[in-house]
Amino acid sequence: MRSQKQEIQVTAGKFQLAAGTNGGCEAAIHALNDKFSSPECQGVLLLDARNAFNSLNRKLALYHSSVVCPIMNTFFTNLYGSPRDLYTGGNILSSEEGATQGCPSSMGLYCVGIAPLIDLVEQHDTFQAWFADDGNAAGTISNLLDWYEDVYINGASFGYHVNPGKSILIVKPEYYDEAINLFKDTGVTVTKRGARHLGAVIGSEEFRNEYIMDLVAGWADSLKNLVSIGRTHPHLAYSNFTRNLKFKWGYVQRTVPDIGTLFKPLEDIIRHELIPVLLGTHVNDQQRCLLALPVRMGGLGLDNPVETANHAYTHSRFCTEPLVNHLLSEEIHDHAVVARLDKAVSEKITECELATKTRHQANFKIIHTMMDSYGQRLLALNTEPGASSWLTARPIDSLGYELTKQEFHDAMRLRFGLHFPDLNLRCACGKDNDVNHALSCAKGGYTIMRHDKIRDATAEILSYAGVKGVETERLLQPCDDFAERLPHWTNQDRDARMDIVGTGLWQPEQLNFFDVRVVHANSASYLSTPPTSLYRDHEQRKKRSYMRRVQMVEGGSFTPLIMSTTGGLGDEFMKTLKKAASRIEEKHGERYPEVMATIKQKLRFSILRSTLRSLRGCRVPIKTPTLDNFDFNL
Repeated sequence: MRSQKQEIQVTAGKFQLAAGTNGGCEAAIHALNDKFSSPECQGVLLLDARNAFNSLNRKLALYHSSVVCPIMNTFFTNLYGSPRDLYTGGNILSSEEGATQGCPSSMGLYCVGIAPLIDLVEQHDTFQAWFADDGNAAGTISNLLDWYEDVYINGASFGYHVNPGKSILIVKPEYYDEAINLFKDTGVTVTKRGARHLGAVIGSEEFRNEYIMDLVAGWADSLKNLVSIGRTHPHLAYSNFTRNLKFKWGYVQRTVPDIGTLFKPLEDIIRHELIPVLLGTHVNDQQRCLLALPVRMGGLGLDNPVETANHAYTHSRFCTEPLVNHLLSEEIHDHAVVARLDKAVSEKITECELATKTRHQANFKIIHTMMDSYGQRLLALNTEPGASSWLTARPIDSLGYELTKQEFHDAMRLRFGLHFPDLNLRCACGKDNDVNHALSCAKGGYTIMRHDKIRDATAEILSYAGVKGVETERLLQPCDDFAERLPHWTNQDRDARMDIVGTGLWQPEQLNFFDVRVVHANSASYLSTPPTSLYRDHEQRKKRSYMRRVQMVEGGSFTPLIMSTTGGLGDEFMKTLKKAASRIEEKHGERYPEVMATIKQKLRFSILRSTLRSLRGCRVPIKTPTLDNFDFNL
């Protein structure tokens, strides 16, 4: 279907926008609204058909396919040329009519099947725009009546049965009486207020505002339910909002103009109710702007719907402009035009994405200049590649990707430098305690635990990538015979170990040695060092200690793996992961972007959980009662 999309679009015609046309639905909405706003237009007719897909005349559709779209006819005939059995519980139904809903080719067959009907009724002096079975026309009242009767009479033979009771005629107030008189025997509802149209709205400003406010009220209820969930499961609530709920009003914002202020009730709930349950605290204006940024820029992707509305509509109009102009023109609809339109829309979408990115970057710079040095440091760490990958992962408990309420709040406090209200004031080591001390203190073994988590996760990734003989904590061979040839700064201890050893990552049959180091980039001694310089410095230290020994004694390669407690990765670590991802792509047939994203998420959650344990874990040995002298017969 995808390879022949252009052929189907040409066959379906310029007025059918459901045949894979990029931005087709939004273009239909904008074009019809533009036509309705023109002085010569008196009304808009929105048709509804009864059980349209299931009623399509299959034999006629296949015949039309053989005539006007022969390249697809064999494909359609193989799928729909003979009845198909539909299994419903213990019953078997024979499917002999219509386009089967759920079938990937059903939309293509339907668009091709009713294309002759659209061509047949085009003769009337009306503008029409179709999206699948939703037929819409704009023009004078008398011409709309002629168009309606033509579709009603001729549509039946194609399996398109008009449902007058759900069809709506929207007219300008001065033509209302005429419309009532002309359409009185049709059963079509006539209104001068407005109606829902392809998920958007068309009609008077008063009706539009009422319609949007009703939608906003429903979304507000959903937001409040999400807030209720967030009080006990903030991670689930955050994921639902960013992956689901906020996109529900995105389509309306793209298709209805001047509605930004109507979304203020949603922004009030987001700011004063949702954000506090996600972060555990209220935020000021600067923090609210930061949270609206994408996660890759250090925010949370919690868009302000009041601000996004106008941008969304402007971008939609810009992207669909070539399609709208084509619909409103007398231009022919052939392969060259379809290809040109598809390219033009794609280029405009790319321009809008770039404009959105530029706007976010401008907001980022403003927020950055308003922050103190520590806030700027946090922002730099949060914008490193992979540092925010835990926020974009689905909270799947079986993968260890779901955080508890306290874990999620603590992770947010670390990300944005918020106050920890219940952190112990004194550490078990005797020093004053704060976040940075808790993440640096060696007492309790939490720094070692962080290291081991990354070591084990990396070893697992390398093994899955096909690296042979992966093992951890391997003892290096003695280097006594090489002592004179090794630099004096080389680690020559007989007990020296390598975190990970395997064969064949960089070159076939070559031994590969990896050593892990986890650094806390916000330690007092590192605050003035840029993250990239910090990682490079630690890589050089590791290489000074081990590279020559590994090369000369072991005959292998050495790679230092440096990672920050905030999820940032050194260059050598990133190169290792990219190589492993390429090997996984080759070996398992997975797509490289998805593999790389999954690897980063796995490592990010490993370091995140172990870092959170450093904040809350006990650092004092607990004396447990022994069972040696316990009498079980008491």
